Amino acid sequence: MRDFIYGLFDFRFNRFITPVVSGAVLLILYAAATVGWLGFLFGGDSYTPFIVRFLITAVGYPLSVIGIRIWLETMVALTKIANITAEIKQHIKEKEEE
Repeated sequence: MRDFIYGLFDFRFNRFITPVVSGAVLLILYAAATVGWLGFLFGGDSYTPFIVRFLITAVGYPLSVIGIRIWLETMVALTKIANITAEIKQHIKEKEEE
């Protein structure tokens, strides 16, 4: 928990909180997508027939869930790359000092 708080206020970005909060962010985004698509399905405009809204939702909802997952995985992967790069940089610096 202390690392998480430290990471929030680390303005030099030495520690990243993305891997820590990614599960909660994923859950929140999935819930938002679900509510949004259900709102579109059942509360959409009255001029669009229900079957059309259903078909749009049947295609759009899975695509949005996949897109959310890919986006979040990309953010976590970039964070891990940054961490590994920092470790490599530190290792090279230590070798140069020897």
